Amino acid sequence: MESVRATLVKHWLLSIATEFPRGLNLLFPKIQGEALNVKQVPGCNSEDYAEALVQMFQEGFITFQSDSSEDDVHSELGVSRIVGRFLALARTAQKVQHGASAGPRNLVTSRRSAVTFQLSESGGKEWEKLAEPKWFDCFMQSGDETSGDVDLTSQNLTLLMALMGWFEGPDHERVKAQGIRLVLHSNFQLLYWKNLSSVYQASFFVTPQEAEHQKRPIWFAEWERSVRSWHKKPWDLSIWPSHPGSHS
Repeated sequence: MESVRATLVKHWLLSIATEFPRGLNLLFPKIQGEALNVKQVPGCNSEDYAEALVQMFQEGFITFQSDSSEDDVHSELGVSRIVGRFLALARTAQKVQHGASAGPRNLVTSRRSAVTFQLSESGGKEWEKLAEPKWFDCFMQSGDETSGDVDLTSQNLTLLMALMGWFEGPDHERVKAQGIRLVLHSNFQLLYWKNLSSVYQASFFVTPQEAEHQKRPIWFAEWERSVRSWHKKPWDLSIWPSHPGSHS
């Protein structure tokens, strides 16, 4: 039976790649928590993440891509070698901290940014088991908030209308009343691994406004934060350790 820690590490890795494929350079030689905007799993090290990546590939939960034709991303042996190469980053970094030569690290670093992993359809279903996503209340935003065309997509039409009504770009841009388009899509790819039977997509342009006219009420900011929490984060789960080493 899989340990709680192994389950949590796997779920954490699936979680960071739900919206976009992720580069292994964000995991090795150390977790780039700020770039990923996540909390690290307490008590876990590079070996734990490397082992979980290989195991999830074996289980069909993730796939790999590489810009290097020398990397075999289709076989267990090839993936093990790729992950092992990145794991060497962490091991070398530890040696450097203790005064060892940094030469090998430079060799591995030159190749590390080309490799990414992403969820398969079965990996997405595995993530859903613990994350319990509320797809109806999920929304995605794309486009240029400052000067271009913005798209908001969700199954929840009321949610879209509220988001457009209170929309504010980084420089206090608001929705331009003219040219708003609303389309109902069938079998829509919301995420690269997830299709929904139907969604609404609102498209609009933005227009600059004076800052003093764009003050949002406190309740809206709280509401917006709540609707962005459309699934459980790994650190919201009951199995998340309260301190390092509390789960094994």
